[in-house]
Amino acid sequence: FEFIGAIFIFLSWYPWELRNVYIGDSHHVPGCKNLSWSMFRQFCPPCGMMLVATVTTTPFAQATQLDYFCIAIHLTGAVMLFAGYAAVESHCLGFLHVKQHETMQKTLKPREVSLRYLCLVGIVICYVVFCTITAVVVLPLEQWGGKNDVWEKRTITNERGLTFKNMVLVDTASGFVLWLKILSYVSEVACGLFLISSFLVIWYFCEERTTDLNDELFSVVDLPVDQTHDH
Repeated sequence: FEFIGAIFIFLSWYPWELRNVYIGDSHHVPGCKNLSWSMFRQFCPPCGMMLVATVTTTPFAQATQLDYFCIAIHLTGAVMLFAGYAAVESHCLGFLHVKQHETMQKTLKPREVSLRYLCLVGIVICYVVFCTITAVVVLPLEQWGGKNDVWEKRTITNERGLTFKNMVLVDTASGFVLWLKILSYVSEVACGLFLISSFLVIWYFCEERTTDLNDELFSVVDLPVDQTHDH
């Protein structure tokens, strides 16, 4: 579902189609003269979402060199998704010390700005909490009275009857380490929910959602001959 959602977001080209996110192509991402913020919004978060959905991770105790490479890709996708989306939204809304784009100052309504700002704050806080806890739980917390996951190398027999040695989880974390892992998971889920909410707010307040289109397409045949040649 996450990958399908990323495909839909990517194919919608919403940064170029919705007035409440469109900021043109004159302002560029710092350090990238040929990359506008609109194009950045079009490619970076959706492609990051695809990487997160398709490239899975492996516990560090079981990870091989290939697994470490996959973990790096997964983390890169997460940064592209959450940090990339937060960066371009900050440019649209004027978050913290980022100057708001002048087009958005004229286009956005106060209520929309408040809701999108709330979602952006939620994304930033939850993602920072998630990254911080993820870095903390890999430390040797036993020195501070914590109990982390216990892994042991044991002989495993698969469904084909083949035996091999592999790292196996024999005891899970407990105490404050367990609560840190629960908080890490909750913050990651909350970050995703704030991101989805931000998309929904953008969709709800966009003018294009309530635009009444013509029931019949334009016909060139009905035009006079001289106007047809002009077109």
